[in-house]
Amino acid sequence: MTVLLVVLLTAVVMTAVFGINWLTSSPSTPGPQRSYTSMPTTGYSGDAVSTGSISPAWASGVETAWRIPFPSTKYGSRALVAVEDTTLYALFEDPDSAAHQATAAAFDISSEQPRELWRTTGPLPESFGRPSFVFDGEQFIVGSIIIDKASGAQSLAPWEGSEAIAAVDGIIVACDKKQACSGWTQEASSWERQWETTTASQKGALSTLDKLTYPDTPVIGTGEHQSIVLPADSQT
Repeated sequence: MTVLLVVLLTAVVMTAVFGINWLTSSPSTPGPQRSYTSMPTTGYSGDAVSTGSISPAWASGVETAWRIPFPSTKYGSRALVAVEDTTLYALFEDPDSAAHQATAAAFDISSEQPRELWRTTGPLPESFGRPSFVFDGEQFIVGSIIIDKASGAQSLAPWEGSEAIAAVDGIIVACDKKQACSGWTQEASSWERQWETTTASQKGALSTLDKLTYPDTPVIGTGEHQSIVLPADSQT
């Protein structure tokens, strides 16, 4: 199917973010005017459903239920994480930058404490920024690293120099941070490029992608009208 690219000028991007940096930072020191309970002995386990608003139960703050340690490089923590269903996937660079290696890991977070499912190491691409996770069937892709969900087996995609940004009906869309995007399909273990297109200048736009947030994917529309929102440099 044809995938359309929608160019979004990033002259002004307003983002509202609510998050907890529970992976890389320690809880703050309790203030004198607050009361705190003892450290929890269990994590969350239940059938909560998102209501779209914050529960009053959060009014007194939060506590860390559990923590997964990741190694840090000289640039600080380089762990990239994503959650699908009850599995947390993580990818982080080797602390030794000369090793040019990336470690992927998967954790079952459905119980009171996370349980590691697998951990694998593979080569790190020469050009690797902070790409997003793209889930595609039985695998997920981070930049140009393809990782099997079940085993953690790693391989490098043929679009080296580009980063996967979305999966649409079996087509992986990868963009090069310059002025080109391409669509790829996989047959068995072989990848075939289906198309390539020129875009407005992406230079500087994808590097500020964290300022542009999506509900869960850059793909908008349905069926043959699906498009991808792509940040691009403003021409004004």
